[in-house]
Amino acid sequence: GHLFNDAPLAWIGVSMGFGITIGYLMHMLISRLFPDRSLIREALAAARNRPRTPVDFVDQATNAAMVLDLDGRIIASNINLVALMALESDRLAGKRAADVLPSSLVDGMMIGFETGLDSSGTFECVNGAGERLTVEIQFQQIQTDDGPVVGVTVLDMTEAKRREIE
Repeated sequence: GHLFNDAPLAWIGVSMGFGITIGYLMHMLISRLFPDRSLIREALAAARNRPRTPVDFVDQATNAAMVLDLDGRIIASNINLVALMALESDRLAGKRAADVLPSSLVDGMMIGFETGLDSSGTFECVNGAGERLTVEIQFQQIQTDDGPVVGVTVLDMTEAKRREIE
């Protein structure tokens, strides 16, 4: 009777070994099907970090940023835009960009719109405090539940341009 008392333990050992073997085989299969999993990780990270709403776009931006509807009204903006452009108010939502932003910046944005939504360009503009700035304006189309909108980032290139000249 001694042999049968240990039988359940033996079966547990066999089934654990079988499970480990199956796990190893699955690991080998996945490794062969997807040899470079870093590409998959990068794609998943990019999808997680992609703006899903206009507010996400401006919140994730490290530079001055705003989102415009196709009529040129500001849907969302960040405080960096207010500071860079020396605007009097941070309440820009619902207002037309042409009414609240310096005209030289709006002119640069219009050139960018004509060039294409997935483009960028460097422009000279004057902010609300009268300072001359060199800015790079980048455009990105964002698909929302209400249709496409345009994400705009404005990067101050003034210091870089000044160093380049010197």
